[in-house]
Amino acid sequence: MSLVAARGGQGLLVGAPAVSDALTQGTPNAGYSLISRDLVADCFELGHAAHHGDAMIVVSGCDKTGRGADAARAPTRSASSSTPAPARRAA
Repeated sequence: MSLVAARGGQGLLVGAPAVSDALTQGTPNAGYSLISRDLVADCFELGHAAHHGDAMIVVSGCDKTGRGADAARAPTRSASSSTPAPARRAA
């Protein structure tokens, strides 16, 4: 956010819920994982469009948020980029 501000922009942090396949697979809650990508896309699109965004930068933590960000990019028709967050090492 500070990099955007340093270049004269104003950033807005928009969060989105994500469901982990690894945690829900084989459980009664696994169905929530299937719809979470669409929900992520809706959250990003809503936050972007409602605040008159000119561009979108998404750092995703899993495959669902990255694909959700990609799905939100088309209807917003603005400059955008998404990248996965660096992998974490197990402690």
